[in-house]
Amino acid sequence: ILACQSSRPIQQIGTIEQLYEFVADGPVVVKFARSQCSTCGAMNKLFTRFAQMYATLIKFANVGIKNTPEIAQHFSVKTIPMLIFFKDGIEVGRVPHIVLTEQFKTLIKELFNIDQP
Repeated sequence: ILACQSSRPIQQIGTIEQLYEFVADGPVVVKFARSQCSTCGAMNKLFTRFAQMYATLIKFANVGIKNTPEIAQHFSVKTIPMLIFFKDGIEVGRVPHIVLTEQFKTLIKELFNIDQP
């Protein structure tokens, strides 16, 4: 588990069932990435920062596609890194590649109706 400075860590997802259970309630952002991907490494830093910024409002999870390719395939993830946004178990958006801080804040506002904390 990647620890955040908040009380809510970034959840590591290992199965499709675990992912569905995790995204069932409230707003959730799931990052699909691969450890050997340099773009994914850059996204990791931003994703951790986003998780810290919104720790009390949004749940965050990570899916490492090298060890769990079936999850990426199930969700039709063809580009990495990929952020998929869920609200109460329903996918409400997805963004491939790196998302900058201002873009992320805009997505959170538009998809979840959550202002910056």
